[in-house]
Amino acid sequence: MVKVAMQANSVANKNRHFKTLILLVVSMTFGAFFLFWLGQMTPVTPLTARAKTSATFKDIAVRTTLAEARDKSFFHLRIDEQGRLFQTTAWKAKAHDPRRLGTIEVVLTLPDRDEGITAVQEKSLAKLLADLRKDFAIPTDNIRLDKSQALASYDESDSPTSIGL
Repeated sequence: MVKVAMQANSVANKNRHFKTLILLVVSMTFGAFFLFWLGQMTPVTPLTARAKTSATFKDIAVRTTLAEARDKSFFHLRIDEQGRLFQTTAWKAKAHDPRRLGTIEVVLTLPDRDEGITAVQEKSLAKLLADLRKDFAIPTDNIRLDKSQALASYDESDSPTSIGL
């Protein structure tokens, strides 16, 4: 008797998985069409490509600071005594100094107030300036060396390109 009941139950549910599969496919199809119709009704903002670099930077300012002093002023890039380049979060976000809009601020750190910039710093700075000029189309006239003790040996007629930077 139990065997007969199981056979009857098996015959009744023989096509149950086929029915479930068909119902699943139909409901997913109707769901996809509904979402497509809903997507056509909503306003869509097209994706726009962003340029690799922002054209808002038009000047470069280079200054020095002592390595042991914590420079709390605004700057984008820093080159240490060994010529290593460091980027600030302001540079990564392409943020501007509110007092000098459109200016890329570069800081050279010095070990001593009486010493000038090192040869490796000068080499790193020259490469950095060349890359920035190329990326942002900045003319050499728009590169400013803020006078400090380390940069005082360059007279007013020197430009960054004439001193090898």
